[in-house]
Amino acid sequence: MAVLPKRIIDVGKTNDEFVNLRDFRDKPTSAHYVCLSHRWRRSCPLITTQLNIESRKTRIAIDELSATLNDAILLTRAFKIRYLWIDSLCILQDSNLD
Repeated sequence: MAVLPKRIIDVGKTNDEFVNLRDFRDKPTSAHYVCLSHRWRRSCPLITTQLNIESRKTRIAIDELSATLNDAILLTRAFKIRYLWIDSLCILQDSNLD
């Protein structure tokens, strides 16, 4: 187990249609998690910014994700791991400080 990053995707249960961004900045938590760092373009439609972070914490529809991100969620669930770190979703892409 490791201390979770400050933001991470909770992949939920096998049949869930949504995932959500969890924020652990104020409460360090240890758990197993999977990391995905992938090549994506600036025009990537699903990134996290200061404007949409609150909606990301509520829900992210799996069917809106690219095949790469969808596969990463399916594999994380198959390994029975709850958390997935994805750079484009877990880092604020419009912040130089994040």
